[in-house]
Amino acid sequence: MTDDQRPRRQLLTGIAAPTLADSFDDVRFTPAAFSQHGPTHVLSASPLQVITRHRLDTGAVVDLTLVRNPVSRHGWIVIRVTEH
Repeated sequence: MTDDQRPRRQLLTGIAAPTLADSFDDVRFTPAAFSQHGPTHVLSASPLQVITRHRLDTGAVVDLTLVRNPVSRHGWIVIRVTEH
């Protein structure tokens, strides 16, 4: 969630799946929000996949689908962002 295109790739490395990270390289992309409001809600969780819900400062609500990836920085990567 940064306006600056340059650090976006570096910040996403190890957190987002490569195809998701590639979509944010598009110069037409503008951040959906700048901060999260309220707690993160876990909608479902298994040893291999977690879906979380986030309310953003714009009032938008997004779900993040994460899958287990032991070689990534945090052990999980985001493979899908769904806006409600």
